[in-house]
Amino acid sequence: MEISNNKTFILERLSIFINVALGFLMPIFFLPTTTEFFEFNKMALLMTGMVLLVLAWSVRILLGQEIKLVKSTADVPLIVLTGVFVLATLFSLNKNTSIFGSQGRWFPSLFGFLLLVAYYYLNTPNLKDHFAIKWSLLGLILGSTLATLSALLSYFNIFLGTEPFMRTPNFNTTGSVVTVAFLAALAVVLALSYITYEKKLPVQIVLLTTTIINLFFVGLINMPGTWMVLGVGLVAVFVFTDISKFFAQRVLSMFTLGILVAILLVTLLPGTREVIVNTNYPAEIYLPLKESWIVTSSSIQDYPLLATGPSTFHLNFTRYRPLSMNNGNFWNIRFDKPYNEILNTMATMGIIGLVALLFFGSRVVRLIGNVRYTSDDTGLSKIIAVGTTTALAFFFFSHATVLNAFVFFYLLSLLVAANVFVDFGKTVELITVSFSSFAAVSTIGEASALKKEYINFIAAVPVIALTLFGGFTFAKTYAAEVYMRRAIVAALNNEATKTYENQAKAININPRRDSYHTAYAQTNLVLANALAGKQDLSDAERQTIQTLIAQAIRSSRMSTEVVNPLNVNNWQTRGLIYRSIAGVAQNATEWSIASYNNAIQLDPTNPALRLELGGIYYGAEQYLAAANLFRQAAALKPNYANAHYNFAQALLKLNDVNNARAELELTKSLLAQDTEDYKRVEQEIAALSAAPEVAGASADKPTVEEIAGQQQPAEQNQPPLSNPDENGDLNSQNINLEALPGNTPGATQQNQEQDQ
Repeated sequence: MEISNNKTFILERLSIFINVALGFLMPIFFLPTTTEFFEFNKMALLMTGMVLLVLAWSVRILLGQEIKLVKSTADVPLIVLTGVFVLATLFSLNKNTSIFGSQGRWFPSLFGFLLLVAYYYLNTPNLKDHFAIKWSLLGLILGSTLATLSALLSYFNIFLGTEPFMRTPNFNTTGSVVTVAFLAALAVVLALSYITYEKKLPVQIVLLTTTIINLFFVGLINMPGTWMVLGVGLVAVFVFTDISKFFAQRVLSMFTLGILVAILLVTLLPGTREVIVNTNYPAEIYLPLKESWIVTSSSIQDYPLLATGPSTFHLNFTRYRPLSMNNGNFWNIRFDKPYNEILNTMATMGIIGLVALLFFGSRVVRLIGNVRYTSDDTGLSKIIAVGTTTALAFFFFSHATVLNAFVFFYLLSLLVAANVFVDFGKTVELITVSFSSFAAVSTIGEASALKKEYINFIAAVPVIALTLFGGFTFAKTYAAEVYMRRAIVAALNNEATKTYENQAKAININPRRDSYHTAYAQTNLVLANALAGKQDLSDAERQTIQTLIAQAIRSSRMSTEVVNPLNVNNWQTRGLIYRSIAGVAQNATEWSIASYNNAIQLDPTNPALRLELGGIYYGAEQYLAAANLFRQAAALKPNYANAHYNFAQALLKLNDVNNARAELELTKSLLAQDTEDYKRVEQEIAALSAAPEVAGASADKPTVEEIAGQQQPAEQNQPPLSNPDENGDLNSQNINLEALPGNTPGATQQNQEQDQ
């Protein structure tokens, strides 16, 4: 019996250690071994912790020990929300993306959400005493503070490493300025609440230090969303904690308040802020609330019940992007997340998903509110209630990530566990399960012992098998990401062969990731172009070029026709590949035009796509079609200098010199005067002015104002002008390309329309 108790104690302490370690490490853990360093590796860390928790749980079953589960009022809505996640994934426009997340955006995905739900149910019963809950809280506070400290050091150009990604002012261990700012706000309210109930001076000093660091960063960044989250947290502090206990410690309370006020004055008053602020600090770009709502509401109109599936907002954005975005500075950015998680749920899981989310949120709020009416001398349940309220506020001001979703479930797990001590039986119930009790009690002797062992084994095997399957699936995904990262490093070092080989390995491991195929296609084309530039090609080299081009075409078709037909990036890449081989393949231009037409269907308000398609027509000497597309691009974005410039070049080919000159004048008005492009346009206008009038250039044609709309103010961040005469075709060689994979462009377009 004593040995069994010792094993139970060891397993329980191991489970607690795993939870504390996760709370501490998740905010600071990252690895530069994958294409995305932060979120994906945090999910890998969480997966590792989950596997260890399952193993500890399984060992306890095999030893015949009792297994405890915690039942709370949040269970039913959480199960409902999980069911909606599954249904939305089944009906998703791209199931692979909904299961594993989009490239670089791994959450919310079905796999990530199931991982968090499993973690919540496995971890909560392990938090059986105040010791476990206390250290879990401290682990999260310290881990969040270290993440904030990394952001602060980078802000003041004190870099933590020599790698280029670590030598930027906005580097931090969470991978996002918004996320680390929200964590800092959470750490402030958790530490202040903890100080109220903590009696040990060393612990109070540590907590006060974390408060100073985190509040200083919040004031330094000065983001409205962060202040809102901090405000919600401070209100929760006054609602849930016993403030009188804080002010009863007069010296500590006065010193704390004085320090906090001083920090706010230093970081917010203009005189002092100008001294400490980093003017070169890059702001994080996010989709504004208005545009987020337009995309979300448009998605709901077409897919009202379950929408397009988890992690598919990037597909919705391009199709429903509002035209008004072309007037802003972010017109050429394809956002993959909306302003907050409420809108993301609506856009990707529909009305049913929103109802399920609100149902779950309301039960969590009820669970939090119940803490007000409980008696807890340690104050742990009050502190956790403050933290959970603050974490819940995250999702009203930002989208969900692996880290902030983990923090929410981490605190929810602590909240439910704490309620076991202070409110047992009302909103939370502890359930004990003993698989040995299923053994027949009528048998005696060794037969009974064998049956008991079998029951334990049967109970443990399915859980272990399911965990191993999930771990194996994630391990494959991780291995593919590692190879893609190696390919990127090789490309940066101009090692084309290693780039090619590593991308091929990544695709072999995970062929369902469309970004791998598009990258592989581009690499094949780059290698072919480099080889085609050589003089006196041998027959073997010509065959290699043909093989590389064929592989580029196959990979681009795989990404567009099989893996993800609704991703505009894939079609745009495919169009670029066909455009590049126009000099060596007779029907490449037709394929390129068909690809860009599909891309325009998926991103109808993007002027850059029409500009590129117009360039293809221009290169094919179809100047009227090119002029029409350049005009459309200028109409979509009236202050798009490149569109007006290319329109002018097409008009010149059509001998419409007067309107071409007017378009060049309009182009010049949109460019900064100290740029090479401005001088270039000036020279072209001067050349036209010196040239004789061209026959047919009559003045009764539409005016530039009628064609392009009202003149727009100059935009300082115009992209460099590109002349449609300058194309990136593959060097023309005597290469036999009859064996290249292909069909008719019309058939490809028809297939795309059917997929939609």
